[in-house]
Amino acid sequence: MDLQLVNSPNYLGKKSICSSLLTFLVIANLLLFSGNKCQQQQFGNGQFIDNRLRGFNSIWSPAEILPNVYNNQQAPIVNGTPIRVEIDLHVQSIRPTNDQSVQRINILLTESWDDVRLQMPRGVGSNRRISLDRRWKDILWIPNLYFTNSIAGSIISGVDSSVYMILSNRTRVELFASMSLNILCSSDFSRYPFDEQDCSLEILPLSETSDSVVLRWNSMTMNPSSQESNLYYINFWTENRCRPNPIKGSSCIKGNLKLVRRIGSHLISHLLPTILMVNLSFGGFWIPLTAYSARIIIIVSSFLILIIHQMITSVNSPTTGGLWATNIWYTLCSLTIFGCLIEYLLALNESLIDSKPGDSGDSSTSSSWFNSKFFQSQPKIMKELLKPNDSNNFADMISRIAFPSVFLIITFVYILFYAI
Repeated sequence: MDLQLVNSPNYLGKKSICSSLLTFLVIANLLLFSGNKCQQQQFGNGQFIDNRLRGFNSIWSPAEILPNVYNNQQAPIVNGTPIRVEIDLHVQSIRPTNDQSVQRINILLTESWDDVRLQMPRGVGSNRRISLDRRWKDILWIPNLYFTNSIAGSIISGVDSSVYMILSNRTRVELFASMSLNILCSSDFSRYPFDEQDCSLEILPLSETSDSVVLRWNSMTMNPSSQESNLYYINFWTENRCRPNPIKGSSCIKGNLKLVRRIGSHLISHLLPTILMVNLSFGGFWIPLTAYSARIIIIVSSFLILIIHQMITSVNSPTTGGLWATNIWYTLCSLTIFGCLIEYLLALNESLIDSKPGDSGDSSTSSSWFNSKFFQSQPKIMKELLKPNDSNNFADMISRIAFPSVFLIITFVYILFYAI
């Protein structure tokens, strides 16, 4: 009975229909796969976009923007004219690192160029702007910019975060990238704290010559709060060439930053305390010669406090290079205090000589001093200051005026030489 059913005409007819349907489905799948293969567009080095962008989910597909053949390794040169890439750079913040000759600079970089090979998606007007996420940087040609004086050289095409792209006017591409760079600055710490630092941002395309890519500044701006920071006054300007060019044959642009250290805090924490210490040692000229302990203590205390203050300043100062200005200032202060000690010894020795029996040297010296034109020309208050008495002799009287005057001249010359 089963054999008769299998050999029946109805069964054979149903079998042939199923075989035909199965054959049709196989042929349809083959045609569909072949059609998709034909619709794939080549991408530069012969790979297929669909293979390169497997899993690429975006509101715009590459097929809507790219031509049939697009090489993202070649700059979009038109009639032999190099493409012009315009740079906008906004400095967000500048902070010194542990090595104060290296500055940490946070920037927002914008690159703009025209790629005539691109097209706007259907239904999108040519005047509209469409956004492309960071994955498009692997699809489109973008200039590989390099910061030559960055300790950690940064290539924009290699940045995986904080990258944003916009396509406008059909062929205009804008790339926005937020970056953080360690820039090596030209620093001369020998004048610290009156020093200046010259920092430059030299930018050039790493893989293109000036025959294919030309860089030009569009703008360079700075965050006002960074420009008036607590550490520096910052001036900046741009140049459309680098001298010398780090890579011959490449287009190079340069953004200059001049960091002038604010000396207000240094005057309060560095200069004024040392001036007070030196003037404290001048107080010994008003103490009687016989107060040996007081005269010695006030000089030695000033000297020790000055040494401690110098050690604290050295710890908080840059470690790169010799701090000549700072060391010279502390040396001048130390010599002045040491001069006070020498003056006390000379005054004490003069007092001992004058106190010998039968010695009239003191009276003759005082008489000639009182009758001198310099003493007679002084106002009354100065005569009282310069007049020797039982507690202080002629050396102390002169030192009350001479030491502060000399130290004032030293301070003026020092500031004039290093600060102006």
